[in-house]
Amino acid sequence: MKIAFFGDSYCAHCEVPNGYTPAYETYIKKIQQHYNADIVNIGVNGSSIYDVLLLQVKPFISNNNYPDVCVFLWTNYGRIFHRTYRGMNLSSLCAKSKDKLDPVWNATNEFFMHLLDWELQQFQYLSALEYFDRNTLSKFPSTTKIVHMWCFEKLYDWQHGVEVNIPGYDALVKLATDDRKIPEGMDWALNHLNGERKNNLVFNSLKHTIDNYETTNE
Repeated sequence: MKIAFFGDSYCAHCEVPNGYTPAYETYIKKIQQHYNADIVNIGVNGSSIYDVLLLQVKPFISNNNYPDVCVFLWTNYGRIFHRTYRGMNLSSLCAKSKDKLDPVWNATNEFFMHLLDWELQQFQYLSALEYFDRNTLSKFPSTTKIVHMWCFEKLYDWQHGVEVNIPGYDALVKLATDDRKIPEGMDWALNHLNGERKNNLVFNSLKHTIDNYETTNE
């Protein structure tokens, strides 16, 4: 079985980084082990939905090589797409604020200060999701299971695919911030989900969706 995760930092880590061994495994690693699956794609930290639509999914479609399961984790609409700088958002901009010599980050800063229109950002975001739903996901082979998860908030009702229901949480950010205890020796948590409980909750919810896909997608 081939499983692909498309999205941002909420699905950017499967293996533990070198030099650190937490007392738990990521939900992606648990999925990999449970299904003995090949994880053929993971997300990109800080990226926008357009990174998913234009860079992450496109190679599979172009090569007509669809995974058995495609898990889409949809981020918020306040991010900028760039083909090289693939993590441009307000948080990453703050981290790069001292880099005065990089014209790309300088232009991003000017955009956020002078050009950003949040209503337009949301309009474009929803338009892109609807286009992708109607014109791209509709053409996925019936053998591919399409699964959706919301990173920050639910903003769209999908016609193609099934949403993961995480008991008690309508978005991953709420689960991630349920407590802010970070593992000792690490200043961040893999996919923002620290600890066995959170990763098990996402794993079990995602597994249930995959296993019951035919019945829930009727």
